[in-house]
Amino acid sequence: MLRALPPDAAALLATQHGVVTASQLLASGMTPRQCRVAIDRGLLFRPYRGVYVDPEAWHAASGEVRHAMRLLAAQLVAPDAVGVEASAAIARRLPVRAVPERAQVARQPQAGRLVGAHVHRAAVPSADVTSVDGLTVTTTAVTCAAIASGHDFAGALITVDAALRRGLGSDELLAAVERLPYATRRARADRVIDLADPWSESWLESLSRGEQIAAGVPAPLCNVTLIADGREARVDHLWAEECVIGEADGKGKYEKQGDPAEAHWNEKRRQEWLEDLGFIVVRWATRDVADNPAPMLARLARARSRRSVFGGGWPSGVRAELRALIGVRQPARVVAEVRRLQAVGIPIDFAPPDAWRRREEPGSLWTPAAPPKLMRSRRPAA
Repeated sequence: MLRALPPDAAALLATQHGVVTASQLLASGMTPRQCRVAIDRGLLFRPYRGVYVDPEAWHAASGEVRHAMRLLAAQLVAPDAVGVEASAAIARRLPVRAVPERAQVARQPQAGRLVGAHVHRAAVPSADVTSVDGLTVTTTAVTCAAIASGHDFAGALITVDAALRRGLGSDELLAAVERLPYATRRARADRVIDLADPWSESWLESLSRGEQIAAGVPAPLCNVTLIADGREARVDHLWAEECVIGEADGKGKYEKQGDPAEAHWNEKRRQEWLEDLGFIVVRWATRDVADNPAPMLARLARARSRRSVFGGGWPSGVRAELRALIGVRQPARVVAEVRRLQAVGIPIDFAPPDAWRRREEPGSLWTPAAPPKLMRSRRPAA
């Protein structure tokens, strides 16, 4: 009677992040009957033919980690398979709009199909391949170029914004785009790169901005710090000439701050201060954007319309700063927009980074992330 996995099989699961192939189990000494018994007794789980996983690890994993387990399984079965597009982004802990059901891999055109994976039949040059946490994937630049050229605009911004924020160079990214095979794909990727913004700090902020631009709303400046009367507040989106602020806040923002009631109270006081200065604040949550951006777009349209009717110009005594990100270069489009706003009399400029800001480090995909530290302005609005 099988009460526990044989030591060799258990060791394989421990060293391969909870993933093992059928052939590996047989090579370790298990018989097909023992594999079936192990499944019946909850010692193994078979997500699809030829692959077994640790049931506890599989069912406790996030969607991203489970996807990485699928990619690892594909590469255990076919070592030549290279993770591409969303699979490569997930391996690097770059955000994607949606986690695919199957691993996305590239193989030689003559290679066979893989159960549990979507195979792109195209060879990937060795210079474009690297290893991340034991997974063979395309480089960051090649990954982002593929996503920018083949995904929807808003979804592509989610990944490209995050990669630029972590220090991916725009020159390296553009070089990867130039190697794309079709002019239409290169043009699509160029548009994403031109409108990408490393100052966008979250999945929701990038998705929101992408949906706004796709709907014809001018691209906002991201995470601008507004300063007045010895106070300051950093806002997600700013349309400076219209004095409209956009705040994209998911429920998790308040849950991470300890006491949700206190967090909501502080946010209320902050918004009142911004509105007293003369700004219109528009708020939306994940559900207002992810499935249907119409609610967010309608709120923005009303706010921009109100501002154009009442006018009033830039609030007196308020200045704005785009504070540097360590190791990140300002996009040319953002620099040009700041200079244009300066020319029309809006007091906005670039500034050194906040003292608390550090370079983002993604960490290991297989290690649960520590709770993020709260990021506050040096002198937050009361």
